[in-house]
Amino acid sequence: MSPQTLPSIVARTTKLLAEVTGLKPVEVTGIARNDQGWRVLIELLEFAKIPPASDVIAEYEVLVDGEGDLLSFQRLRSRLRSETVGDEAV
Repeated sequence: MSPQTLPSIVARTTKLLAEVTGLKPVEVTGIARNDQGWRVLIELLEFAKIPPASDVIAEYEVLVDGEGDLLSFQRLRSRLRSETVGDEAV
């Protein structure tokens, strides 16, 4: 097993998620090590609209093992591009 660097984990995970979903990656918002490998949070463009501020962005949680192979993913939330993460209603 070759050691994985954070940039290589992020790049591989982003590529895998884009291939599986068919959606365009926008941004990686987090990464953390866990017992199975890595938990990566990635925002994807779900719907492109005009103006771009109306684009629908969704955040996905992706779990990959220590080798960088996909274990699971799930959609956590979605928002308009113009909304910041702290704009959610309580």
